[in-house]
Amino acid sequence: MPPNGRPARWYRPTASASALVRYLHGGGWVIGDLETHDRACRRLAASSGAAVLALDYRRAPEHPWPAAVDDAVDALRWIASRPRELGLAPTALAIAGDSAGGTTAALACVRVRDEAPEALPDVQVLISANTDLGNSGASMREKGHGYGLDVADIAWFNSQWVPDASMLTDPRVSPLYVPDLGGLPAAIVITCEHDPLHDQGEAYAERLRAAGVPTTMRRSRAWSTTSCSGTPSRRRARPRPIADQARSKRSRFMTLTHAATKSRTNLSPASLLA
Repeated sequence: MPPNGRPARWYRPTASASALVRYLHGGGWVIGDLETHDRACRRLAASSGAAVLALDYRRAPEHPWPAAVDDAVDALRWIASRPRELGLAPTALAIAGDSAGGTTAALACVRVRDEAPEALPDVQVLISANTDLGNSGASMREKGHGYGLDVADIAWFNSQWVPDASMLTDPRVSPLYVPDLGGLPAAIVITCEHDPLHDQGEAYAERLRAAGVPTTMRRSRAWSTTSCSGTPSRRRARPRPIADQARSKRSRFMTLTHAATKSRTNLSPASLLA
């Protein structure tokens, strides 16, 4: 299916499905795979009527940055080429991801905007994304212990993907520091109330808005990123379904996207939370 022989899983609820979601799983770039997020992708496809293509990108520490982003960018380019294997020409395309997958989705959008704008998706959905690997934000202190995802775990995951600590605030790995966010796809940013990463995600949403990108942001009442996004814990690397609340938001988003045309101006992320 996708280029470079990366494993992928195709979910197509009906033969007539024409909107496509490119989904990137979470797991701190170290754990998580097609199996851990299979249930979430099945439910997303079944409830939205959209096709879902999940990518098992290369993971650290064997494959540090930029491997995961390269794989996501290559997949978007491949979809834009309208390959026969895909079996459809998407009328609307979204890239979505949770946790590390959300970060990778955001970085892929920036890369594609600059390198291959014809492959840019219509919408980006970022769920509990780590937008600053430098671990900024008050929530890193206030929610960094006792809520299921510890600051030490976040730092460990980040160090596996970006071993050079001097790069952690580089815009190539931390989208919050990208100088210009103009021209990116419309965005839906979902954070979790007790997630150490929620301040970063909300700061990124505000920066997108300031750059003129149509952006909807919602803080979920889910306990933390492990319950909101389905990311396995480093200590308990087991599958967890994406919380129903986050799933229902993506379902409403995909109902919107399914009806969209190729023009990004016809998308209204605000209706996701109506």
